Amino acid sequence: MFAYPALLWALPVAAVVVLIHLINMFRHRRVEWAAFEFLLAGYKKSRTRIFLQQLLLLLLRVFAVLAIVLMLAQPRLYGPIAGMFGGERPRLHLILLDDSFSMSDRVAGDTVFDDALATVGKILEQQARSGRERFSLIRFSQAKAVESGKAADFEEFLLDEAGSPLARERIRILEPSESSAGPEEALAAAVAQLPELTAKYRCVVDLVSDFRLRDWEQTEPLAKLFAQIKNQGAAIRLIRTVDSQHPNLAIRQVKTVEGIHAAEVPILLEATVVNFGTRPVENVRLGVALDGRSHSSPNIPIIAPEKEATVRFPVRVAGGGPHKVQLQLEPDAVAADNRYSLVLDVPQEIAVLLIVPDLQDRAVPDQADSFLRRNEPETDSEDSGAVYLRTAIAPEGVRTGVRVQTESPAFLSSHPLERFDVVVLLDVPPLELSAVRSLESCLASGGGGACLFGQATEPMFVNEKLYRKGEGCFPVALFKQETLLPDYLTRRPDWTLAEHPMFRVFEKSGSPLLNTVRIERYFSVEPTATAAAGNGSAGDGSVDSKSSPAKTLGTLRNGAPLILEKEFGRGRTLAFLTTAAPVWNDWARGNPSFVITMLEMIAYLSRNRGEQQSGQVGQPIEFEFDPNRYENAVRIIPPVREPVSESTSEPTSDRERPEPVLAVSPAAASNLASPIVAESRPNASGRNVVRVESTERSGFYEAWLSRRGTEGSDESRLFAVNVDFAEGNLAIRERTSLSEMLRPLGLSVEDSARFGTASEFESARSLDDWLLFVVIALLGSELFLAGRLLPPAK
Repeated sequence: MFAYPALLWALPVAAVVVLIHLINMFRHRRVEWAAFEFLLAGYKKSRTRIFLQQLLLLLLRVFAVLAIVLMLAQPRLYGPIAGMFGGERPRLHLILLDDSFSMSDRVAGDTVFDDALATVGKILEQQARSGRERFSLIRFSQAKAVESGKAADFEEFLLDEAGSPLARERIRILEPSESSAGPEEALAAAVAQLPELTAKYRCVVDLVSDFRLRDWEQTEPLAKLFAQIKNQGAAIRLIRTVDSQHPNLAIRQVKTVEGIHAAEVPILLEATVVNFGTRPVENVRLGVALDGRSHSSPNIPIIAPEKEATVRFPVRVAGGGPHKVQLQLEPDAVAADNRYSLVLDVPQEIAVLLIVPDLQDRAVPDQADSFLRRNEPETDSEDSGAVYLRTAIAPEGVRTGVRVQTESPAFLSSHPLERFDVVVLLDVPPLELSAVRSLESCLASGGGGACLFGQATEPMFVNEKLYRKGEGCFPVALFKQETLLPDYLTRRPDWTLAEHPMFRVFEKSGSPLLNTVRIERYFSVEPTATAAAGNGSAGDGSVDSKSSPAKTLGTLRNGAPLILEKEFGRGRTLAFLTTAAPVWNDWARGNPSFVITMLEMIAYLSRNRGEQQSGQVGQPIEFEFDPNRYENAVRIIPPVREPVSESTSEPTSDRERPEPVLAVSPAAASNLASPIVAESRPNASGRNVVRVESTERSGFYEAWLSRRGTEGSDESRLFAVNVDFAEGNLAIRERTSLSEMLRPLGLSVEDSARFGTASEFESARSLDDWLLFVVIALLGSELFLAGRLLPPAK
């Protein structure tokens, strides 16, 4: 092969030498001369020798011209023969191999990744001819780690007689990962390694990928990386492993729906499934496993092409604590995105602490204070607001998942509140400073608080101790008790509610229940009070919306706020500026919306505790624990590698639904998966933090903490990790648009099916220097021989 084959057209120039030689021979004239007869006789004796010398001179001149033309064309030799001539630096192929889980897409029975491995094998076969070439390989899933200094799968691996079979064997066992890493990470890793490699080798970067639209839609970052690679002197070759899109479904998300989350109570889950295909899919069944046992399977009637659909279904867990929920779709083109894992961490019951004023301290209002008061049922031992609230959230004989404990204000000072999920203050009586501190500590650590006011509430105490100019847990400063005059003319509802999880039931059919509620008295807020979301203007008792962290969730007919919310630390506080009992309103008297709202309030306030979010493959797992109770070393058990069933791009409706992937006990998992021992480090708050970087698989990760001393057995923490569902979008970048992107860079894309020997990328030996020596030798010989044949000048 030649670097400049076009110059080979100059080879016929050698014929000009022959022509000139012949012309010179015909220039002689025959002259009769007696003295010349003697010379002629001598010539006849030596003409054979002279003829051979003339022929040799002709050949030297012809070969000199041919050697000059070949030298300009720069010929290359390949294979073992090339090694005899020495020459340039050996070549190294830096292979960037796409192993994201979209490469598990199946084509004619084999995965796209199998095709990619076959292409890598062809590249290695080309390089192995000389016996001294090398290659490096970086998988997309490992690119970020390689860029940060971690060793690649293969680094400058020698393809000699022993290394070539070993490399093929090691590559043959590679499998697609569950990562969603794209070409940008791999190219960045190549840019980081090339300066060192190009100093020793002539480099070629081979990128083997499926060129999905998701990864190749943003062209500018990729173009910059390609330009950097070319500027470093490396050649680039792009090899495509798939040319068509297959239909595929993916589980996008599974989450809990608002409501009471506790043991033995139906918990509503919502699953979202995406159809990445171009045709609708009907009767999509979801296999569900709860703690390793099969559960009833929900069904989605139809999912439109390139759309998503959701389905809700209840699950009931047997006891408090973390539970494993796993969902499984029927087999399709890609298996990794058909699974989804969720940790459902629920308490045995939601513990609610109900604080009511001491009976002897309660100020009993006059009958004339409220026309609603005369219909209030009499109670002899408890505040009627506590009776209504306790009956709504934890009625006798009905399991709602809520446990209520009623106490006096003194309980806040004398008992720890960590075991309660929600603290509710009725009539908000005056509290001791220690009680306020205990309450705020509970809220800051993630607890929920609710305040419902009444005749015993003192605005001065609320403003000075609970509000504290916005520093406390209460949303706003109170002003005074106000009366909402009846609206007999327009008959508008006495209140309106904002969109909020607590009122999700009333968004459509439930609003008539709320419209019938009559409110007579309420607490107005300070005219200067502000909140983050208000419906009126400050000055009329409403809440301004510019500077305070409070939010208005409910507003009275006159624009005054009625329900407010404030975030406090990791918890939150709700304030109802009226009574829980039917004293200042008739809400709790026979209106089902009161029961619904109070249950939703408890559910909303208790969500911060035990909330478990699913992680993503490739992202770290991080959690903290008390170093006084647990040892520093933590044992992490990764998910068990599960066998992937055969997938098909055309699921049939009569195929039996596959069994869901079941959870494995810690003992069994320890036998099947290698535990990771992670060391913790202290943080600024005095707790120890554990960070697990290697989340290469989806599923459940169990962290086992060893208790110090004699506190008991080890304790486990459970974490769910899932794949990036967007990688399941198998749409590919069109060839035309891809070519337009690469044309300015002088690049093109080859198909793996037509990929074969490309000698311009094989290791070669240049013959330029050898031909230069040949030209010099030929010209020197020509001058010597011509000097002997030509007569000396006179």
